[in-house]
Amino acid sequence: MNQDEKREVVERLVAQIKEAKAMIVTDYRGLTVTQTAEVRRALTEAGASFHVAKNTLARIAAEQAERPTLIEFLQGPTAIAFIEDDPAPAAKKLSEVARSTRILAVKGGVMNGHTLTPEQIRELGELPPRATLLSQVVGAVAGPTQGTVNVLNAPLRDIVAVLDSYIAKRQEAEAA
Repeated sequence: MNQDEKREVVERLVAQIKEAKAMIVTDYRGLTVTQTAEVRRALTEAGASFHVAKNTLARIAAEQAERPTLIEFLQGPTAIAFIEDDPAPAAKKLSEVARSTRILAVKGGVMNGHTLTPEQIRELGELPPRATLLSQVVGAVAGPTQGTVNVLNAPLRDIVAVLDSYIAKRQEAEAA
């Protein structure tokens, strides 16, 4: 690889690092080409891309992108998952591949400037999808509010029920 090609790779990596909401670094040593292609396909479906990176160039790109926390994972054969959306589905896919192949190893990751351990990435993959989490939050907020509305409406309902009963008795008395 000549200097111009290396420069292009570094520029591409810098752009990917800056755009990514999260990155998961893996050791892909031992994966076949077919398995690597399957990982790429699965991650694309999960809103991420998977790239094999030369450590020297990735370190330079991480420094240029001002993401020094990424550098500690750049040892040995390295492939990086660049996640542009919700990191949970991509973490789940990588955890599944690591568990099923017993070859792919998650080294760690970076999300919002924080370093993630392989265990934290596995836990992130176990989270329910974002839409489910949001609906759970809305339910937790709306539940007590709905209960308060029901409690406040109860006396009003009781008054209406008493008035309805009184009106029904009066109508029966007038009819008789």
